[in-house]
Amino acid sequence: MKIQFNELRDRLYTILKRYSFKEPEAAELALIFTETTFDGVFSHGINRFPRFIKDVEKGVVKPGILPEKISELNALEQWDGMGGAGITNALFCSNRCTELASKFGMGCVGLRNTNHWMRGGTSAALGNNPFVMAIPHSEGHIVLDMAMSQYSYGKLEWHKKNGTD
Repeated sequence: MKIQFNELRDRLYTILKRYSFKEPEAAELALIFTETTFDGVFSHGINRFPRFIKDVEKGVVKPGILPEKISELNALEQWDGMGGAGITNALFCSNRCTELASKFGMGCVGLRNTNHWMRGGTSAALGNNPFVMAIPHSEGHIVLDMAMSQYSYGKLEWHKKNGTD
């Protein structure tokens, strides 16, 4: 069965609204889960969505929470994700890093107390576990997105589901 992009995005959005995610957070999350799925990264797209909802039900992911700044020193900032959705926390801090880079020529933002960012390459970001770095380039952006852990749980789930080693 094939499902259209807009249909999946809208269905996920409706589910997220039922779990107290407000606009625009629900729209942003639904869009990223859908884009990731349609890009073929199923381990961090639709296959991970039920786990994300379970984390919301358990209180691990808190809808509607915005990061709070802990400290700053010119181009360096540290933020607390307050248990909010990892995707929206990462995008928030990525945007903040871009603002700092515009002002200082570089930006470095640390983020703690957040949840799984899903596919770090979704945004131009620099993070830790995963380590993600994006370099804008006129002929195509360069994105390095790699797990800092020994192995990727998403890839292990994918292999288990598909019966491969």
